[in-house]
Amino acid sequence: MERLCFVIHLFPGAESEYDLRHDEIWPDMSEAIKEAGFINYSLFRRGSEVIGYAECIPDIATVLTRMGAAEVNDRWGESLASVISSMADETGGLIQYGQMWHLD
Repeated sequence: MERLCFVIHLFPGAESEYDLRHDEIWPDMSEAIKEAGFINYSLFRRGSEVIGYAECIPDIATVLTRMGAAEVNDRWGESLASVISSMADETGGLIQYGQMWHLD
């Protein structure tokens, strides 16, 4: 298991729409998240910045690959195109923060 922390930047003014989309998350999206191997998945928002945290089984790379292959992931991304301004780094990958410490 690996821990994943990432950031999403929303378009200013799109915060309530982003919240609403997650209040009404599609059942097939929730299922795809679980099937990909995400557990203990949380999103935290302050203004137009969202911090995501999830535990990935067996590892981050495998889980992101599985999620990327899920058909619903493409539809979900398209539905949020007017809400999310960026979530990719300079290489096109998810903006991630590296774990530097953990306490059980």
